[in-house]
Amino acid sequence: EKIAEFLLSSPPPLARVGRDTVKLIGFTPDENFSVAHEFREILDTVSSPRLDAVVSSLVCVSREKAKGIVISGLVTVDHIEEIRPDFQIEAGNTVTIRGYGKFIIDSISEKTKKDRYRLKAKKYV
Repeated sequence: EKIAEFLLSSPPPLARVGRDTVKLIGFTPDENFSVAHEFREILDTVSSPRLDAVVSSLVCVSREKAKGIVISGLVTVDHIEEIRPDFQIEAGNTVTIRGYGKFIIDSISEKTKKDRYRLKAKKYV
């Protein structure tokens, strides 16, 4: 509300965006308005809960390419840039991979017979 008051004040503090002239008007959403996020569920197994292994599984690339993505600074965990491939991912983390999407890690749980971890995540669609 404070920002709306500021932007709608006179004279308007925002009159141009780039070379275009803009005019701001107030807007109040309906009381029934809600933000509905859509997700796609991801179920996979990973060799360990390391960031590079999880990124590899989430975006379907090799572990070596996932490591390069992490080291190049394209990955954030809970909105903090993470460049260590050995960072341990836990349930509840939000992983954002620039160019691939945003994921919520639901669980990294029990080991399988082949000594791998079950990964359950959701991707914002």
